[in-house]
Amino acid sequence: LLMQGVQFGIQISRSAGPRRVDYLFGHSSALSLKKCESPGINLTQPAGGGTPPIATELRRTGLGMPKSNASQGAAAGLGEAMATSSNLRGAGSMVLATAAFVTNDSLMKLAMADIPPLQVLILRGLFATMWCVPTLLLLGHGAQVARAMNGWVVLRALSEALAVMFFVLALARVPIGDITALMQTSPLLVVVAAALMLGERIGIRRAVLIALGFVGAVMVAQPGSAATSVLAIVGVPAAILSAGRDLLARKVPADIPALVIVLATLVVVMLCATVASSLFEHWVVPGRRGLALIAVAGLFLMLGQLFLFLAFRFAPASVVAPFLYVATLWAVISGIVVFGDFPNTVSLAGMALVVGSGLAMVLLDERRRRIAATA
Repeated sequence: LLMQGVQFGIQISRSAGPRRVDYLFGHSSALSLKKCESPGINLTQPAGGGTPPIATELRRTGLGMPKSNASQGAAAGLGEAMATSSNLRGAGSMVLATAAFVTNDSLMKLAMADIPPLQVLILRGLFATMWCVPTLLLLGHGAQVARAMNGWVVLRALSEALAVMFFVLALARVPIGDITALMQTSPLLVVVAAALMLGERIGIRRAVLIALGFVGAVMVAQPGSAATSVLAIVGVPAAILSAGRDLLARKVPADIPALVIVLATLVVVMLCATVASSLFEHWVVPGRRGLALIAVAGLFLMLGQLFLFLAFRFAPASVVAPFLYVATLWAVISGIVVFGDFPNTVSLAGMALVVGSGLAMVLLDERRRRIAATA
């Protein structure tokens, strides 16, 4: 399944040439468009002025002649249909990506019944690296591996390492739906951090959405419940560190391939988890069941990365980003079906507030960008 997905990604990569995405391993992305010129055609204005060669060629072949209203309408309709189809594929890929990530988390949680959390993280990293390296080479990024040592890539990976260690410690002790919902507050924390550290303006609407998101997080944690202390000690730092990761991601050069960043993160996470595990855990020899669960978790981690890559290939970030919040739904379903954890009404309402606030923030930011673009 992975190889078929990689081959499909390579095909899309070649056909969609000008557009690429660097997914930065967490729930954030950077989309960059590059101008693409055919090697034998000069698309720019000639040095001596006059008509560009491409325009002359279009006139000669008739491809540049004015079209009738009917043909223009048909072309516009075809373009809209293609855009709609592409957006649907992008949204579907994002939904599959979130499902793959939650499957990875569920398999890790099952493995942690017999193996210490940080040890599970180390083994998951080994298996994920085994999936990542061949995929990276097949996509033709082997020559870019050295760029994993970029300073911003390393700093971002360190923040991710700390965040994911706190996350797995929480995942081992609280329902998967609760910790997943709490992690969905990370984009809201990014806005707060950007305001405090970078001087970005929040505005009244965004402030209200942030406040509602935090209220939802408190409702999920439910002060006074048994799991509250665990969420407060390890869940909240995981969300804060994830926000720091996303802020650092803004500094990572956009031309570094996504899988190079993923590989760097996997290595840094394994190194940090190895140090922490040697200090705070006793190594346990994993059984066949545990190894199988972790190996498949590594596979689903890479499938999630692949589907995320394809999601941003198919459609703009403004279309696919809201579907990141489907992860909470998958986590609730996993908690009920796999672990028998039924969230109560207050917890469900809190999850709805967190997800709703995040979605509204995405839509509000997109509206502001469109207004700024037309101003």
